[in-house]
Amino acid sequence: MPALGIMKNDVFLQDDKILKWSDYSFTKSVGYFKRAALTKIEFALLIAIIFTKSNATDISVEGKELLLDEFNKYTQNLLRYNQQRLGLIEAAQRLAECSRLINRSIENEYALRLMFSHQFKYYSMGATCFKLTNFFENFLNKTD
Repeated sequence: MPALGIMKNDVFLQDDKILKWSDYSFTKSVGYFKRAALTKIEFALLIAIIFTKSNATDISVEGKELLLDEFNKYTQNLLRYNQQRLGLIEAAQRLAECSRLINRSIENEYALRLMFSHQFKYYSMGATCFKLTNFFENFLNKTD
């Protein structure tokens, strides 16, 4: 588990920020998905919905429209799937729960960026993961 690797690392033991962000990102965020008990189809559709997020800055207008159309299709598919499986009211409640999971994923990405930015700024870059050419700079500078 990545959180244990950070929490038991002597370098980070006194850094409350790193410990808090790693716990949130690697431990608590998983709990929301486990409690939701998604089916494989729901999980696949949620991933598709997340990947069709159209707010990136370097995408053309046509590209954003295409992503938005796909986002709407996947969302409608998720709703229809749950309507067939659960009924109208329960399907709407399940869609709301899936939307909360998407928001949690966005919050989790933000927490990861904060944690990596903090590591990048205050700790030695001797670790192998930091040697990837421009990986962390690109990840931390993402705007989408």
